[in-house]
Amino acid sequence: MSCESGNVPEYVVSAAGLSKTYRNGIQALKGIALSVKQGEIFCLLGPNGAGKTTTLRIFSTQLEPDKGDVWILGFNLRTKRKCIRKRIACVPQEAMPDPELTAWDHVFYYLFARGLSVLEARKRARWALEAAQLWDHRNTPTAQLSGGMRKRVLVAMVIATRASLIFLDEPSAGLDPLSRRALWQVLYELKGESSIFLTTHAMDEAEAISDTIAVLYQGRVLAVGAPRELKEQVLVSGDHKLVLEGPLPPGCEELGRVEAYGGKTIVYPKDEGAIQLLVEHSLKAGVRVAIQPVTLEDAFIYLVSEAGA
Repeated sequence: MSCESGNVPEYVVSAAGLSKTYRNGIQALKGIALSVKQGEIFCLLGPNGAGKTTTLRIFSTQLEPDKGDVWILGFNLRTKRKCIRKRIACVPQEAMPDPELTAWDHVFYYLFARGLSVLEARKRARWALEAAQLWDHRNTPTAQLSGGMRKRVLVAMVIATRASLIFLDEPSAGLDPLSRRALWQVLYELKGESSIFLTTHAMDEAEAISDTIAVLYQGRVLAVGAPRELKEQVLVSGDHKLVLEGPLPPGCEELGRVEAYGGKTIVYPKDEGAIQLLVEHSLKAGVRVAIQPVTLEDAFIYLVSEAGA
């Protein structure tokens, strides 16, 4: 079976009609379609149970879909799995490092097993461990590392491959804020050289590093676009929302789209004049009000509510 190919195609992932139902009857994916462009960071965003891990496992050749056409790096998933596996690297959500091996052992021997020379494996291992802020701990058995550091060892293994396509399932789960930012920087610097497909339920992570985001909910794709494009769907006008620490004052019902939760009221104003009126009415009613930028979380909640959840 030939694995020869020319240049990496424009879309490193292309899937249509992708469905998966497990033996227990749970339908994890319901005919989704996704396309990932070469060189981008693509984020599959959704809550636990949305189908994110199922999607990543299918794309990374770990799981067989029930239905659908899937092409990875120009190869058909059903007929060219071995060809795909030579060109990708993946960190599954459940992956754990060997407690007796050091951080250096994990990265170096993983590269060597993939066919790199000793010299090249050493060079890339050092680069990856430095990028993951693990160089000073390179000779420490992973059993003695913190949970966040162990996670970074796994990420260092795959980024060191500089594979054409890298899959990361919840890569920042369990990391402290500083480690998360360091990881985001590593992925950002790798963008272009490798295409990156990651899953997360963290809105800030998706917004911080993604070129394209697909919102997945209950096995269906609700929307796909750049962070800015997704946020535009929730807007009535402008880029801001008003957050009231109480109920909406009388006479403000027509000034924008209104949401209420936990004693707060959020208004997406229809224009700049509505902002001024909302602030004036809120202050007169003794209700504290703040003007804030619209976030990806706002867009996510809007998309889910529109889907009838």
